[in-house]
Amino acid sequence: MLVDCFRNERKWAAWILYYNGTAAGSVASHSLAFLENSYRICARTCVLTHLLPLQQLRSLGYTCQQHQNATAQFFIPQCIEWAENAKDLYITTHPSDTGSQRRVHNTYCPALEKTGALTRSFEKNYRGHIQTFWKLN
Repeated sequence: MLVDCFRNERKWAAWILYYNGTAAGSVASHSLAFLENSYRICARTCVLTHLLPLQQLRSLGYTCQQHQNATAQFFIPQCIEWAENAKDLYITTHPSDTGSQRRVHNTYCPALEKTGALTRSFEKNYRGHIQTFWKLN
């Protein structure tokens, strides 16, 4: 299920984050057919916070804005490296109850926007939801 939804994309990849030999998270990235040389990063992000020594999205002040979380320290850099020479990279969110999506949409991405790391770029009906596209700066 993690990767099947990306099979029709021109380019995609998925990674598993390990800590002490145990899978502790995952992330995927893929091309965006409607934007030339642009990629969606941090898709299907999952972090099993109880398996990692880092604080996570639950304490948002220092944790988000100082990049003290697995997404900022491992997933985003991996996605950037994979999408080498991309024109633009986007994280998408929507305010649903699925997973921690609401928290990412309402708190995490706006906190990163305040630091200048992200810019709220546009909204689009994408993959069955009106999603906000946050451009990585």
